[in-house]
Amino acid sequence: MKILFLQLESPTIGGIWGVNKVLALKFSLKNEVTIISARKSDSNYVESMPSNIKMITINNNSWDRVRINQIIRKKSFKLLKERLKQNESRKKDYQMIRNYILDIKPDVIINSHYELLDSIPNSYLKKTVNVFHTSYKNIKENNRFAINKLKKYQTKIGKLVWLTKETYKNALKDGLTNSTYIYNPVKFEVKDLPNISSHKKLVTIARLSSKEKNIDEMIKIVDKVFKECKDWSFELYGPGLPSEKSLEIIKNNPRIELKGITNNSKEVLLSSSIYLSTSLYEGFSLSILEANTCGLPVLTYNFGESCSEEVIDKKTGFIVSNENEFAEKLKQLINNNKLLEELSQNAFEFSKNFNIDIIINEWYKLFDGIGELW
Repeated sequence: MKILFLQLESPTIGGIWGVNKVLALKFSLKNEVTIISARKSDSNYVESMPSNIKMITINNNSWDRVRINQIIRKKSFKLLKERLKQNESRKKDYQMIRNYILDIKPDVIINSHYELLDSIPNSYLKKTVNVFHTSYKNIKENNRFAINKLKKYQTKIGKLVWLTKETYKNALKDGLTNSTYIYNPVKFEVKDLPNISSHKKLVTIARLSSKEKNIDEMIKIVDKVFKECKDWSFELYGPGLPSEKSLEIIKNNPRIELKGITNNSKEVLLSSSIYLSTSLYEGFSLSILEANTCGLPVLTYNFGESCSEEVIDKKTGFIVSNENEFAEKLKQLINNNKLLEELSQNAFEFSKNFNIDIIINEWYKLFDGIGELW
């Protein structure tokens, strides 16, 4: 089988590439896999893939993404001109993608961004699976144009795929009936559960400058808790920097460290005790999934539709709603080794539901289903 991944950016730090990479590597064991990126990422991240996976980048210049809702909100003629210029550039890129698709002749296309639906030849739309890597609530509140495009295309493509059951149910309610859901897979296995309580380390892995990750609030809470909990440390991994105010807190608290980008999240998590998340919304968090796999209880805000499908409150971690509750639950975990180890065991067992072999079988079932439409 020829499987083509279609994504907006060349490999970069972030969940979409993380998922595509895991799936592509697994599919490539039995199939011919190609990954087409519409444009070069504006990050300096470099990813090497096995030679049997073909990597193609259409445009070596990163797109300046001017959204229509930006133009409307700011009433900017300059932004409108930039958008029109951008559209002309994209038309050329889309034509190149069409040419590649016609040349490769894939049996199935896994498309990771709704905008790229316009680049797929009509004869290949029924072979296309469009995956949305964010929550439906986020799309509906911030990008109605995406919803309208999906409604336009949903009867033409093979299937719309959402990352959680709750997101899928919300899509159905909004008329996107040609939908299903498949969870993200864990990208590595852990054979034996480590003794996490001995590490006395908090950890998070995220884009540290991203507003949606809400890192500044996390740093403020941990700094406050550490005034009572003296033996613990906190490590933050990921690209970017938090605000100046947070950097000042870190400067004055040597137990809070910015560690930069890690290429070995497994090693980082296995040497930690508790995973923290203050995200405002997530599609389906790979970092939380990996934390579960390493037996880390997760302390998180309720980040939306997928939260209760990734964190079982009071069993694999805690889902909280405000700063005070976050601080109290964090102190509870730090001061109660028995609770920490119990949640750790539960998280480790729960993560087995997302084993790559289980998830890949769901994908093959989906391929069989849309194959009947060809």
